[in-house]
Amino acid sequence: MRDTYQRIAHLTQSQRALLAARLNGHPRGTDSQPSGPSRRLVAYIVRDPQYADADLNTHDSSWSIEQVSRWRDVYENLYAQNFQGQDPAFNLTGWESTYTGQPIPDAEMREQVEQTAARLLRFAPRRVLEIGCGTGLILFRVAPSCESYVGTDFSTVALEQVRAEADRLSLKQVKLLERTADDFSQLEAGAFDTVVLNSVVQYFPNAEYLYRVLSEATRVLAPGGRIFLGDVRSLPLLETFHLSVALARAADSELTRELRQRVRTRLGREEELALAPQFFLAVQQSLREIRQVEVQPKGGWSHNELTAFRYDVMLQVGGEADAPSPSVAVDWHEVGMLEELRRLLAAGSPQTLIVRGVPSARLWSEVAAAELLNSADAPETIGEVREILAHTEKGGIEPQALWDLGQEFPYQVTVGLSGTGREGLYDVLFRPCERMCPAKLTHFGAGEQGSLKTWKHYANNPLQARFAQRLAPQLRKSLREQLPDYMVPASFVLLDAFPLTPNGKVDQRAMPAPDGFRPEFEQPYVMPRTPAEKSLAAIWCELLGLEQVGAHDNFFTDLGGHSLLATQLVSRVRDTFKVELPLRRLFETPTISELAVAIEDLLIELVENMTDEAAERFVQGEV
Repeated sequence: MRDTYQRIAHLTQSQRALLAARLNGHPRGTDSQPSGPSRRLVAYIVRDPQYADADLNTHDSSWSIEQVSRWRDVYENLYAQNFQGQDPAFNLTGWESTYTGQPIPDAEMREQVEQTAARLLRFAPRRVLEIGCGTGLILFRVAPSCESYVGTDFSTVALEQVRAEADRLSLKQVKLLERTADDFSQLEAGAFDTVVLNSVVQYFPNAEYLYRVLSEATRVLAPGGRIFLGDVRSLPLLETFHLSVALARAADSELTRELRQRVRTRLGREEELALAPQFFLAVQQSLREIRQVEVQPKGGWSHNELTAFRYDVMLQVGGEADAPSPSVAVDWHEVGMLEELRRLLAAGSPQTLIVRGVPSARLWSEVAAAELLNSADAPETIGEVREILAHTEKGGIEPQALWDLGQEFPYQVTVGLSGTGREGLYDVLFRPCERMCPAKLTHFGAGEQGSLKTWKHYANNPLQARFAQRLAPQLRKSLREQLPDYMVPASFVLLDAFPLTPNGKVDQRAMPAPDGFRPEFEQPYVMPRTPAEKSLAAIWCELLGLEQVGAHDNFFTDLGGHSLLATQLVSRVRDTFKVELPLRRLFETPTISELAVAIEDLLIELVENMTDEAAERFVQGEV
């Protein structure tokens, strides 16, 4: 701080005037924040589903195109960071924990990358197309054993980094193309035996976009080829995930009803695609070329948001489907212990065994917390919730322990998702297999095939938050032209449907409270003090839909900000302070107080290099 003061002291009067003008900024909205909640008029809105289908959920709508472009901007900025000393073949840019905002530990990420590569390599791919190759985490592990490997990505920076490392390793079979995921131009039909989409589906604007990509992928695959989708975010577990994150960040004194409201808000702002496993069964019904659908949880022993809340999918395109063999199904309650399951397999009877409803050790605590928080008699405070959970015996079976049984006994083991997917349960298939038998895809793990529904039934809507963000100002402007000020709603809440009573009337008590209030955290609220902090607070309030934010609140882990909002924040900083803030600086300084200092440093550096005449001209133009 002293260094900052010394730098300011050496500025001329004109330079100081320019610095003051820039630091005060000209943010949209007010530069002060309301001190607390007050009575206000709230409008609840249900969007016309026909309008939604026509405008938001189509593959080529302007909303979809803009969403893809925004994600491209995010990753172009992230990949442009300087990662000296990092292994170019193991570049973990962007892999950060939602719980802490810190990078996921290297050991856990390495386990996940190796597990994913192993799932691909067990089928001995020779001609691979990877859509969204990123920094090459999968490419550098699979390409060396392939005849040809085509990697595509929408990031120029990522492709340059991968190309340089591929050249260094003499991977001449690797070809890189800059394009979006839905661009299959100049890719010949039947040219590949494997198409990979690893950890990219969440950045697609909607389920229809994914369907169109899968449709094109089937065209470029040879009969018997496979489509692998890794790290698919689970729609059934999406609320449990957000509850888990909110619970990890909440103060003991926070009320459970406030936490649930905060989770509903974050679900409404979710800008990443999450899918129900049944989506892939629906795709199979629509794309008859798909013969088999296999859905499995992530491999490995680590417990993190990837292994708990995401899953992998393998689709077989063309070729012969594996005929189901006669099997015996037992419920886990009939087995109860891993040792008893081992005894059954050692006995070798029945030959093909399905064990249903195996509880997952990865999700035991998270599911228990979600059930407690959503129960009718939920405790009043988070502290009480934690006390109950602390005295609840943990259980469940590690999925990796089930897969490892295939190393002990002559069985191919497939671990699939069970029930609705919300319960954190697995179904496990044990099929007899000789030690050296070739890997086979199994139609397993996505539930039962039902009647085909619209694509939006199987997914969330990542464009919802963007739609609500644009709709509210338009509604407010329109109403102000027709109504007196006191009749114009202060808040607009967008709903999928109105909650109803058993009699079919609108249940007013079930209406969600409007957004706007800062959650209660362990750290006390600190009011923004400096001009830069106040200007930033006004921007944050507008972007996050809050009435108050503290100087030490974390944009990501505390307030629910995400990468797409971060790009908007950088744009607002540019408009307000007339300075270019690299996106990576926001990730490095995610609180108002830290970001204000970063902006001050950038501005001081800018004005230090200006002459008095130039600074005076800028001041005259800005004041």
